[in-house]
Amino acid sequence: MQPKNKNRVPKGHLSRFYRYFLSYILLLVVVLFILGFTVYKNFILTMQYEVEKSNMSSITQIKNVMDMRLREMERTALNISFNNNLKAYKVLNKGFDSLEAVRELSKYKSGNEFIYDIALFYNYKGNKRIHTTLTSVDIDIFLEYIYNYENIEKNEIINIIQVLEQPTMYPVEEVLLNRHQNKRFATYIYPLPVNAIKPYMMVMFFIDETVLMDMLSSALDEYDGYIYILDRDDRPIAYLINDSSHSDSTDILNQIIDRLSSKWIDSIELNGNYYSVAKVVSEYNGWSYILATRTDQLMEKVNSSRALFNYIIVLVLLLGVLIAFAFAVGNYRPLKELVGLITSQNKVLNHLNCSDEFDYVIEAIKEVSNENKSLTTQLKSRAGLMRNQLTTKLLKGKIYDLDEWMNMAENCGLSLDYTHYTVLIFWVDDYSAFEADSPKKTQNLVMFSIINVVEELSEEIGRGYGVELADDRGVALLLNIEEEYTKERYISELAFKTKEFFKQYFGFTLTVGIGNIYRDITMVHESFLEANRAVYYRLVKGYDNVIFYEDIKNRQEEKYKYPVELEDALIMSIKQGRSDDIGRITEDITEYITKNAMSLEAAQCICFGIINAIMKTLNEMNIDPSHCFKDEKGMLFAQPFETVADLSIKIVEFCSVICEYVKEQKESKNFELREQLLELVEQNYRDHSLSLEIIADQFQMSPSYISRYFKDQTGYSIMQYVDMLRMNEVKKLLKETDLPIKDILPRVGYIDQSSFYRKFKKAEGVTPIQYRNIVQE
Repeated sequence: MQPKNKNRVPKGHLSRFYRYFLSYILLLVVVLFILGFTVYKNFILTMQYEVEKSNMSSITQIKNVMDMRLREMERTALNISFNNNLKAYKVLNKGFDSLEAVRELSKYKSGNEFIYDIALFYNYKGNKRIHTTLTSVDIDIFLEYIYNYENIEKNEIINIIQVLEQPTMYPVEEVLLNRHQNKRFATYIYPLPVNAIKPYMMVMFFIDETVLMDMLSSALDEYDGYIYILDRDDRPIAYLINDSSHSDSTDILNQIIDRLSSKWIDSIELNGNYYSVAKVVSEYNGWSYILATRTDQLMEKVNSSRALFNYIIVLVLLLGVLIAFAFAVGNYRPLKELVGLITSQNKVLNHLNCSDEFDYVIEAIKEVSNENKSLTTQLKSRAGLMRNQLTTKLLKGKIYDLDEWMNMAENCGLSLDYTHYTVLIFWVDDYSAFEADSPKKTQNLVMFSIINVVEELSEEIGRGYGVELADDRGVALLLNIEEEYTKERYISELAFKTKEFFKQYFGFTLTVGIGNIYRDITMVHESFLEANRAVYYRLVKGYDNVIFYEDIKNRQEEKYKYPVELEDALIMSIKQGRSDDIGRITEDITEYITKNAMSLEAAQCICFGIINAIMKTLNEMNIDPSHCFKDEKGMLFAQPFETVADLSIKIVEFCSVICEYVKEQKESKNFELREQLLELVEQNYRDHSLSLEIIADQFQMSPSYISRYFKDQTGYSIMQYVDMLRMNEVKKLLKETDLPIKDILPRVGYIDQSSFYRKFKKAEGVTPIQYRNIVQE
């Protein structure tokens, strides 16, 4: 059994109880005094402000709904313009089934309760046909029998459709529908393209007034008042009046506009009654939304609540005294037990002797806190590490239980509260040089700086969390974006600011790859892959660029074209030692890749194909590159490249050295004889009787000498060179003419067709007919 003095409470422990009780009484009196004074002085204004805020919230909600609906109609109009089945050349084609256009339009209306009907009109000379989700008729019949506007002339509507440049909403009008039913519609006309002098397409959306009224009535509820939707020129598009006075809507609107001050929330007098007025303007299209509600109705509950409040104050005072006593007892008991527990469990702290219980606990905590500092530091560092690990898992798509991941993310400060997600990847350009020039500590500092900068810049449009990539060459940023900053220009601005910051202060450039924006967090991995692919496209675009995946996506479908002629010219220049031509040909290859908008894979194939062709040529010429370079750094295959332009420079440097080597080997040879031989062969290769012996007789030399000399100068034997010229001429005629094979062969010097077929199949992998079909597609 422990001695009694082990659980003793420090002297003066009763003083803390009285302090509790008196402080609660004092707090109660102060609170009631302040509350009573504040309520009687500011209660009405405060409640009125809250009501006005409620009005503002209601009208803002309507504004947001309308903006969303208008954006939906904008997207629908754009989707219709991209629909191949609704292209003008199909729809206006007399052979095109009108029902097909009707069915296509019906798809865009399906499931959308906001849109009553959609009409499509192509603004081409001579076209008078309009297509809806139900029928396809002449526009005159459409406006006279199907949608007959009561207050708008048919010719006026047709003129509007032909000259409208901006998307426009026309107010609710009475329409005789199908000659037997009166309905009221608001009409939204969307021209494509927008701002064109003469748009080629008009998409008309018909919106039933009842849909708008249902939306507006939710804001007024049971109160008397007025609600208006105005366009940017303050013309009413739709309105709802819930007032027993039945005042004229236009007169009321004019009074509101005249009396409404510059504030968005105001109180004005209309027809002897005061109204609380809230106004918001849409950032999307400049429309105004006005809600005016009877102030006395709104404040009715406030006045009745004021009397009730007085009774509550008295009751609270009485109950407060009792509760204060109970709180004092309740709060003092655990404090007493805590002190007893400390003294009984920790012998080291028994020597403390303080004036009251709180002082004793504080001193005990100070003693313990010193021991916990190192542990706290470790926990903080682990939280940062855990955040990086969770971000990396999300980027790599290794989230198997999303709820568990979200709980862990919240615990370590990874907050993803916004609705849109995208991924940016920042790569350090010319990384091999950066790695060689910078120690590892500097490299780590740079990566840390990139993460800090992009996370700080991300706060302007949302939140960003950066992690260092596994290959140490860059940083990936998970960007959680606010709704209003989802446009490409905001993300582009973030990327350019980061890029320019490091170029100015650190002296190196960055390439930024940006994936698509998604609303689903599970699609972050997809955006990461897209950003990765975009940044790899640096191979074609070059250093110091911001590359959106959306800009290169369509290039993946481009047809692969290999620059065979340029490769042949490069190989010929190497074999003949013409270093002056290397730069020009390499520049043509670079331009061929960049100007043809090739996919990443196609560009890589061409780059490695050119490298392979160069090395294969050196092997055929029995040239060992190690004889031309002092160390392996000069070798073409040992030089890493990150862009096509980078590879071009390395090819020029490598091939120039090889050409000098070839020239040195041929310095003692007769170059005049080489040119004469080449000229003779190129002029007479179409002659089927041309042979090594005939050529040797022309120059009065032995065939063996001529053969060795020609191969030493060009890398080919004479007959190989002749056969190459003939084969190239055959391929040219197959591609550019429709001549039969039997007529082509004599033209280029071939006699034996079967021998030619074997040679062609061996060289090209296909028969001549198959080759023609391929190249003429």
